[in-house]
Amino acid sequence: MAFKKPILCEAIQEPTILPQRKSPLVNQTELTFGTVLGLCAGFLTKKLGKLAAGLIGTGFLFLQYMASKGYVNVNWKKLDRHYRQSLDTDRDGKVTGRDISSHWDNFSKLLTHNFQFKSTFLVGFAIGFRYG
Repeated sequence: MAFKKPILCEAIQEPTILPQRKSPLVNQTELTFGTVLGLCAGFLTKKLGKLAAGLIGTGFLFLQYMASKGYVNVNWKKLDRHYRQSLDTDRDGKVTGRDISSHWDNFSKLLTHNFQFKSTFLVGFAIGFRYG
C-alpha cells in the first residue's frame, strides 16, 4: 500500500490567531446567585406573611370574643384612623392600590439596596413567594 505525500499549502504563511473570547454577556453564576437569594427571600417573606396574617386574625377573634363577653370595649374608629394613617402614603384619606404599590416599591428597594443582581433577585423573589 502506497501512502500519498501530504500536500502543503503555501498560501497561508503564518497561523491565524483567533481573537480571545470575551466574557459572556450574561454571567450564569450571577443569575444563579441572585435567583437563589431571591427564592429564599420570597419563600421566607411568604411564610412570615402567613404567620403575621394568622396572628392578626387570631388577635381579632380574641378581641371580638372578649368584647362580646363584656371584658373589653374596642374603639374601632380609632383603630381605623391608625390603620389609614400608617398605610395611606399619598394622604388622600383612602388606602388604594397606589398606596400598596408605593409600599411594594419601598419593600423592593429595601431588599435590593446595594445589591447588583436586582433583576434576577426580584424574579427569584416572585417565584419563591408564589410557590413558598
